[in-house]
Amino acid sequence: MSLKNTLTITAFSLALLTIGLSRVEADNKDQPSNTKDTYKNEILPLLDHIKNGNDRERSNAFKKLEQLGPDAKTAIPFLISLSKKRDEDFTIMKDISEALLKIGPPTTNEIPDIVKLLNDDDSLVKALSVRMLLDAGSIAKDSVPALVKMLIKINPSSNNDIDIAMRKNIALALAEIDPSKAREAIPIWLELLYESDWDVVRIAARALGNTAESNPQLISSLTGLLRSKEKKDYKGVIFALGEAGTKAKGARKDVFRVMESGSYFTQNISWTAAGLMGGASKEEIPFFMEELKKPGINNVLILNLLGKSGPDAIETLPTVLSMLEDKNDEIRFPAALAALKIGGEKKAKNAMKILRKACEGGKGEICVSLAWWYFGEGNDAEANKLYRKACDAGSCNACVEFAVIEQWRDNYTSSSDLFLNSCKDHPLRLLKIAAVIMEKDPQSAEMVRNINMSEERCTDSFLPEYCLVVSDWYYAVYNDAKSIKCDELTKENLKKQCDSGEKPYCRIISILQEKQDLNKKAK
Repeated sequence: MSLKNTLTITAFSLALLTIGLSRVEADNKDQPSNTKDTYKNEILPLLDHIKNGNDRERSNAFKKLEQLGPDAKTAIPFLISLSKKRDEDFTIMKDISEALLKIGPPTTNEIPDIVKLLNDDDSLVKALSVRMLLDAGSIAKDSVPALVKMLIKINPSSNNDIDIAMRKNIALALAEIDPSKAREAIPIWLELLYESDWDVVRIAARALGNTAESNPQLISSLTGLLRSKEKKDYKGVIFALGEAGTKAKGARKDVFRVMESGSYFTQNISWTAAGLMGGASKEEIPFFMEELKKPGINNVLILNLLGKSGPDAIETLPTVLSMLEDKNDEIRFPAALAALKIGGEKKAKNAMKILRKACEGGKGEICVSLAWWYFGEGNDAEANKLYRKACDAGSCNACVEFAVIEQWRDNYTSSSDLFLNSCKDHPLRLLKIAAVIMEKDPQSAEMVRNINMSEERCTDSFLPEYCLVVSDWYYAVYNDAKSIKCDELTKENLKKQCDSGEKPYCRIISILQEKQDLNKKAK
């Protein structure tokens, strides 16, 4: 995560502090960072050389800290405090930035000392402290009161660059740590929805969406921004409404309106957001029925929303069934799936015939969609048959999706076999192979550490099933709690998808809960 331009203290310090302070090497595990002996024998002498040594000793000490990486986390508070009055000292700030990058975010053990540094009178010390708390994420919950207090002290009307940067970074930290306890940051999150850095927009939007339940006026505020006549890029606002889920259903018509004139990226976000708002309500159905009369790709989205409504949208079934005659498969197949969800197999026999015929004819994506529906309905036997059929026929997604489901069911042999024999370039396959390699050969860690996969895939794609595998992979490869973030996103996104009317996700939640209950009993 780049979060560029979020630590503007001086032009010089900005150049240093935005260099790679990311989550790539994150290790938030709630465990001792290093033993007392390690601290005494390795870390402490290095810190002494940094503070009191000559240039060569200091340079070598910094390099050794970087080599220690996560094992040197107890040095984080010292490194932050070392930045005091150093914002114009290029050499020392470069060394501090690179050391913090290699060490990674703090654990719970360092949080109290970092919180104390928030009271320092040096802006750079405070800025670095805020940044490290931001990277620590939810494990830094104890820092929320101090961060809120800091935020309140800064005049929101200030034109001072340091004040502006500090407000922004505190708000981002609160968004990542615990947005529910930070109502004071809401005005800043709203401002950040128009930032050019998508990482910043996403963090602010998620915070707004996740606090909408306790702040109902937020939906009105966000909808008001969509209705504004100013020409702005609304993707951040739409993303926030999507994160609010079914609570933002009343804003869906406005999302449709903006979607028609938005960029391709904005349209994609709008589709996802509209889907997360849930199935079509009774009040929306007339609007959607009129929209279906217009030709265009939006018909696919509308059919999906009607399908999510299930039997509640039964009045639309005749219209949906009539669309089975469409010669365009991109309309006909979504209409068949929607009809099946609305009317079930009995009332949508023709829809089932169309889908079965397409699956038998080699359309693997239709087999996968049908298998996913059966999985949501609890018909595992039929779902397994269709997944296996599509996988054997060469459908990459069928193999991977079936493998993920098998993993949830604790059928690890089947899951590993499916992963290892599925399409070669699929990222989830690479992740699973990485985990398998690590289990069999711990020395091969460096082979798999740099596979290009991160939690952004979870956050941007709204695919919780990816998060689950990413989380497992982080744990297998790094043997730390890098998976904390993905676990949290998984729980959030699974619930949002389930609440939106996606029955298979509700089924996943049920399976995972059963596993959790069994584990508790076993203990």
